[in-house]
Amino acid sequence: WPNDIYTTNGTKIGGILVNCSVKGTSIMCCVGIGINLNNSDPTVSVAGLSGQKSLDTSEVACVFLDAFKREMDMFNSKGVEAFVERYKEAWIHGNETKVKVQVEGHDCEAVIVGIDKDGFLLVQNITSGKFFSVQPDGNSFDMLSNLIAVKARKFF
Repeated sequence: WPNDIYTTNGTKIGGILVNCSVKGTSIMCCVGIGINLNNSDPTVSVAGLSGQKSLDTSEVACVFLDAFKREMDMFNSKGVEAFVERYKEAWIHGNETKVKVQVEGHDCEAVIVGIDKDGFLLVQNITSGKFFSVQPDGNSFDMLSNLIAVKARKFF
């Protein structure tokens, strides 16, 4: 899912949530980020992966905020298209990732093919070949289970 943070071997170590609102021509976003820096139970920590006993939270925050500012500057100067390209370079899902999707009350199997222009996960129905933007059902722990096609967002 677009907001999960994974290691190169596929272990989730954190997540990002963004809540945006629009007022006139302004967009206000509140960004929440959680990264497992030092707690190796029940999964892995960044400290453990780097071979250190623990990491200084303040130092990590400074490094992260510097990188975040660079990405925001790039987004503001080059637009969403450049940002999406950088995102796709690092993303772990591909056409092999199958998901169950509910489209107009019917379950179907689909493969993940990308992200749509609004940030929704874009999937292709394996049987029909149709493309759909999907979102989580809000009840599942596994974000790739029980996806629901977004109404009025059908493609092709």
